[in-house]
Amino acid sequence: MLSFAVLFLIASSAATAQQQPLRQPPPRTQQQRAPEGPRLHIEIDGAYRSSTQTLTDTASPTIYAESGSLSAGYDVPAVPGFSGGASFRLWKYLGVGVGISRFSASFPGEVRGSIPNPFTFSQQRTFEGSVSDLARKELALGVHLRGMFQVSPKFGVSVYAGPTRLSVTQDVITAIQYTESYPYDTATFSAAQIATDKVNKWGIGAGADLAYYFTRNVGVGVGVKYSGGETELVSLGSSPLKSKLGGSEFGGGLRLRF
Repeated sequence: MLSFAVLFLIASSAATAQQQPLRQPPPRTQQQRAPEGPRLHIEIDGAYRSSTQTLTDTASPTIYAESGSLSAGYDVPAVPGFSGGASFRLWKYLGVGVGISRFSASFPGEVRGSIPNPFTFSQQRTFEGSVSDLARKELALGVHLRGMFQVSPKFGVSVYAGPTRLSVTQDVITAIQYTESYPYDTATFSAAQIATDKVNKWGIGAGADLAYYFTRNVGVGVGVKYSGGETELVSLGSSPLKSKLGGSEFGGGLRLRF
């Protein structure tokens, strides 16, 4: 009887085990990665250069055995222009890109002179005048590293910095002409010689951009950037005319991504 009872218990345990379903291991969950965004970004902007500068050029020629004084002044204004660029994402949020900005301004040049008297020492005769429609054009072409962040499917933010090649072409006054006649009590401005000088210099550039996309590929954006450098232009006197290049820019326009 005891053997029969043991066999009955073993058989009952085996039947119960067959009725219980096998437990399946929980499915593995894949980690979700933050979206990195499209590879290519293009910016086409109208821009405004807010930086201004005043340039003053001087010369001290010897006239009638005395030292005279000639000067030319330029007030370079803030102007609208064009800005654009393209960036390519290489890895995660890091990309490389190129950018271009172009600005053109027209402004007058103010001239002044102090000319010694041919007959009387220490008696200066002064005059003033102006030259209209002097032109200045600036072009900035830069390469940069760019952090490209897709905040949401609609919004993108980027920051960048890198070297920039700055080019300026400006009309400068290289000589001031005046007239005088007997009894030589006065001198009068008559004309100015104008030369166009062009200089290229390396500088620095940096900026930031915020974009909103209406569709997957097309949107609008606003940006701010800065490029800076310094150069020397042809002068009225013996010392070169120093000029700053670049400045602060604000812009907005079309954004494309692919």
